[in-house]
Amino acid sequence: MLNRSLCPWLLPALEQLESAYAHQRLGHAWLIHGPEGIGKTNLALVFATRLLEGAADSAPDALAPEHFLAGMSNRHEAQNHHPDLHWLYPESGKASISVEQVRGVSETLGLSSYSGSAKVVVIEPADALTIAAANALLKTLEEPTRNSYLLLVSHRPGVLPATVRSRCQQLRLQAPQRSTLTQWFPGGAAAADDLDSYAPQLAPLRWLESLEADRDGAQATRSRQFADLVSGVGNPLAIADDWAKGDTDHTLDWLTRRLQGLIRARCDRHGSKLITESADPSLHNAASALSLTRLFDRLEEAERLRRELAGGINVQLAMRALVLGFVPDKGLP
Repeated sequence: MLNRSLCPWLLPALEQLESAYAHQRLGHAWLIHGPEGIGKTNLALVFATRLLEGAADSAPDALAPEHFLAGMSNRHEAQNHHPDLHWLYPESGKASISVEQVRGVSETLGLSSYSGSAKVVVIEPADALTIAAANALLKTLEEPTRNSYLLLVSHRPGVLPATVRSRCQQLRLQAPQRSTLTQWFPGGAAAADDLDSYAPQLAPLRWLESLEADRDGAQATRSRQFADLVSGVGNPLAIADDWAKGDTDHTLDWLTRRLQGLIRARCDRHGSKLITESADPSLHNAASALSLTRLFDRLEEAERLRRELAGGINVQLAMRALVLGFVPDKGLP
């Protein structure tokens, strides 16, 4: 799935990598970066597979939306890996990639490959490397073993040390065009329109995950709660406690993308100042009482909380602090 089929908008990027390989200009380390949810991991896995199995004569099949979801859910299963594909990602229950993981794969790269050809390491996400892990990776970046390639996947390349970034060739992926999404998305143009109002960078894969996780209508409920909260008629503590239950990471992902959409609309001096909610027109202008400064502040806080979820924090108290910051200045209910 993810290592043999490719999201259609990623084909030009794959062709760029394969052209570099064909002309012997492919460096041993690549930093593949771009907005979250546009398929960077899919690209890295397809290219890794083609490196390991030899040059392909044709383009890969298009990855269907439902196959993306299935592939993401089991992408770390060992049976889905080529024996010369090595994958670094945060271990279960952790938010970072440790120095021990990096040292282990560096030792493996010093051994002969299983197939006698290339060895590939995918680091996903590279911005999860601890400082010690990034420093340990430098030796491998500076002294690569023969026929070994490192593919670093990141949607926040700026958090990587400059010493790591400078030793990688970089490939920046762009968000897909609307016409491509309309053809690919379940629901066609209507789904793409809904995506545009929710995720300003058109992150289709994150949107698919959101649709899959929202079969119980939780997103519509959160939208109504958000409208009540920012208009001052909702109970912020009750809303916070509800958001702290269940899949908190998904809730915070939804909230950050909602805030990004609000900020985008507010900053668009050529567009409408109405904040639309395609799922429920009654929620138009729900956040009009919040200043742009307040929106940016809440976005930063939501992103910080999401990063700290795996660190053993008190999620309920942290969510309450986040939600109380949305309450209009007229006072708490």
